[in-house]
Amino acid sequence: MHQTSQPSPSKKRVRLAPAVRKRQILDAALVEFSSHGFTATSIDKIARRVGLSKAGLYAHFPNKNAIFEALLKDRMLPAAPSLHWHLKHADAPGQAIRDYVDQLYAHVRDPDHVATFRLLIAESGRAPDAIQHWREQVLQGVIDADQRYMDEAVQAGTVRASAVTENVSLSAAPAIMAMVIQLIRPPQQAAQELDALRTAHQRMLHELLQL
Repeated sequence: MHQTSQPSPSKKRVRLAPAVRKRQILDAALVEFSSHGFTATSIDKIARRVGLSKAGLYAHFPNKNAIFEALLKDRMLPAAPSLHWHLKHADAPGQAIRDYVDQLYAHVRDPDHVATFRLLIAESGRAPDAIQHWREQVLQGVIDADQRYMDEAVQAGTVRASAVTENVSLSAAPAIMAMVIQLIRPPQQAAQELDALRTAHQRMLHELLQL
């Protein structure tokens, strides 16, 4: 007696937590943006790479610009708390500075963050409106908040007033240089330069901030 074959059961789709799915979308977007550029990358390409339909992707992000902005926010803003946070919670400014620099350079050495920094530079000319929107709507707010916190630290007598307290962005400036070094130097040479720069960065903050 001939038996007809039964269709194999369809693979059950696993429902992921929104935060996990968003992380996957950002990972896929970084690959696509880095490979094709922001303008040439479509929602379709990102959705296919992450294994979603366009509708599934739109459930997490309304458009490509929102994905790009979220990517910059997630990968370009320091993962470590601000210098002021460390100054407020550490027993001594010296320890706060060491902890801040350690966490900042762990962020700098992350390959995803380096790749996003490369993307930021490349797209600054090709997608200036998207970059400008991210800077005004996301980055500037973080800088302004950190500046207010640093002003409070000076008024409270926690740190000494200096160029760094007057312009809080300078507290992380050597780390931006470290990112550039990783883009233009061979890996082994870049690693050596980053070690030296990290030491100098820590010393600079000690000399400018400690009472």
